[in-house]
Amino acid sequence: MNRYLASDRIEVFPSCIKRPDFPYARVLTEDHILDMIRSVSPGESYVISEHYTDSAPLEFVIYGYYVKVHATTTKKHNFDGENVYAHIFIDTTSTTHPQLYGTDEDSIFSGVSFTSSATYSAPEGLTNYEHHVLHLLKKSGETFVIPSTSQRCVDGGEIE
Repeated sequence: MNRYLASDRIEVFPSCIKRPDFPYARVLTEDHILDMIRSVSPGESYVISEHYTDSAPLEFVIYGYYVKVHATTTKKHNFDGENVYAHIFIDTTSTTHPQLYGTDEDSIFSGVSFTSSATYSAPEGLTNYEHHVLHLLKKSGETFVIPSTSQRCVDGGEIE
């Protein structure tokens, strides 16, 4: 089942589709900022949070987009199934300025969706796109944990 979150319960940077009262998201074009983020990032998509709890936000990067899901949101939405995946679609209709696909209307942000499956169909009407998915959580007993394959991996080597 696909779930979207209330606008005030999720932060995504950089994203031009957030409401106008989130002006920091429109400072530069998404593709330029994402190029910078991906060039210094330890991977394309990964979970930043060290562990999952209902009392702490769940933070992750998906294809260069930083996403912070507020703590009470995951408990409130009662993720079902054995796994939780985050999905985004990049609208590539504009070859010069591709951007995160979705809307921020009626207090619902549809730029990031959450499902129990790694596969997910493109939103209706979107024909030119890239799909990116991140395995956020997996069931371990009665709780969810962050899969080791989704945790960020940083090389501990020295910077010269």
